[in-house]
Amino acid sequence: MEDNAFFNLESVSGMCSSIKAAGDFDFLGLTVLRPKGTTISKDLGLRRVTKAKVQEPMPNVWLSSYLVTGAGAAKLLKCIKSQRQNYASKIIDRVLSQQCLSGDKSINAFVIDHHRFFGHSESGGDSRKKLNSKRPSNSTR
Repeated sequence: MEDNAFFNLESVSGMCSSIKAAGDFDFLGLTVLRPKGTTISKDLGLRRVTKAKVQEPMPNVWLSSYLVTGAGAAKLLKCIKSQRQNYASKIIDRVLSQQCLSGDKSINAFVIDHHRFFGHSESGGDSRKKLNSKRPSNSTR
């Protein structure tokens, strides 16, 4: 969890239930902006990220509350290394969503499509705030 993640009453139980429902996952985004994927569990809001070309507005971003397995970490690093990016001008959340979660077929990625389990906040100085401004409010709790 990053410092801009908020725990809610359902955080632990929702996370544990999502882990069980996802099964053999590499990446599990516990709160994302613009969730996109095939519904696995409507009650949990669990979606499997679809492997397809994505563009702006970028789906499945916000790397503040997520789980990655050891094998998933190795796959993510391999994916990121496969196409060099200039992170001085690109936000890693967006690169990861486009290049790895949606683009790399070897990465078994899931996201939660609501903010009941975890919240997220972007401060005034957060460089992602401008890019993610296509949502109704700047924070969800």
